[in-house]
Amino acid sequence: IGVRLVGSEMCKETGQIPHVIGGLFRLQRLDLSNNKLGGPIQTGIGDCSVLQILILSNNSLSGRIPLEMGKLSSLSFLELKYNLVNGTIPSQLNSIETLQYLDVSHNHLSGTISDFLNGIKFMNFINFSYNNFEGEIRILY
Repeated sequence: IGVRLVGSEMCKETGQIPHVIGGLFRLQRLDLSNNKLGGPIQTGIGDCSVLQILILSNNSLSGRIPLEMGKLSSLSFLELKYNLVNGTIPSQLNSIETLQYLDVSHNHLSGTISDFLNGIKFMNFINFSYNNFEGEIRILY
């Protein structure tokens, strides 16, 4: 039996996302939104191979989006809005063919997003607002 939902939303948890998250191989849904979590998104999250929904919004998470998140081949919903995440959106997220919802709004992300947009195939919703992106958006069909 897989773990379907781990949630502590609105519990006002503090500290960092624990390293043990990467060891929850059967975790399907993780919602840690609306807490006071800080520090980086743990790279071990990429080991949660059956993770479908990841919600880390409304915290104080910082650092870059881990490249290892590209290994989440079952991920369909990723919400990182209202954090302090910086850097660029890793191109490894393009390899997640199941990803349909991406919200990284209200962070400190930068760079251009046209390369990322040209690599996606099945996205239904994207929100890049309130970041530091620059350049033109060119979408190739």
